[in-house]
Amino acid sequence: MNSQVFFDDIALFKSTFPLAGNLENSCILVTGATGLIGRCIVEFLLASVERIKIIAPVRNVRKAREMFPAR
Repeated sequence: MNSQVFFDDIALFKSTFPLAGNLENSCILVTGATGLIGRCIVEFLLASVERIKIIAPVRNVRKAREMFPAR
């Protein structure tokens, strides 16, 4: 997502979400990562946690790679 409002919301949520620090070095499984809610969850995790592994089984690999380029 390229919306500045979205990233501002992530920054605000991150500052009020105390568990983000506890997810450091975690491995998280996210189903539906290319859908609306799943994408928001993945974007939040990537923006909030320095070291995290996200496993996201998807049906359309090309779409997923476009949404989440290698970081």
